[in-house]
Amino acid sequence: MAEILSYNTPPDVEKRRLKQGNSPWYLSKAVYSWFRTQDKFTKTYLIAFLMIAVATPYIVSQYLNYSQKAAVPTVAESNSLRVGIVNPTNGDVVKVNSPTTIVVNVPAAVKVTKVDFYINGVLKCTANTSPYVCDWKVPQGLGVVYSITAKATGATGASAIDMIKVTSN
Repeated sequence: MAEILSYNTPPDVEKRRLKQGNSPWYLSKAVYSWFRTQDKFTKTYLIAFLMIAVATPYIVSQYLNYSQKAAVPTVAESNSLRVGIVNPTNGDVVKVNSPTTIVVNVPAAVKVTKVDFYINGVLKCTANTSPYVCDWKVPQGLGVVYSITAKATGATGASAIDMIKVTSN
């Protein structure tokens, strides 16, 4: 406990006070001795208060980091965009000079802005609304292998691709 100094303070007390000064050890010793004299309720309340005071900035920073991450699409969200060519199927034989309808399946829960259809890497057509289909007339040439690619672009800018190969007959 701090001592009250007056003009009549003994010199040894004054020397001890000057020696202790504002040392952190003296301060912690004073806090510890004060803490020991308190009742159980006050100690519990003080410990709880200190824990809250220390933990609150950490909890708030974690919440802010989480809320910022929630606003940005994550890798898992961008991977939810899937596209699948359902007609024709991979390895099918398509007739020369006949119309073939390329049909793409996109999950209904995913917002898609467009689906681009490529034949051998050249853009053939674009579908902006469901059903995502493209009519293609198979050119002349028997035994030609064609690569059909469908690229779906989502509302967030993410894209998904599916590719199959068909042979003309």
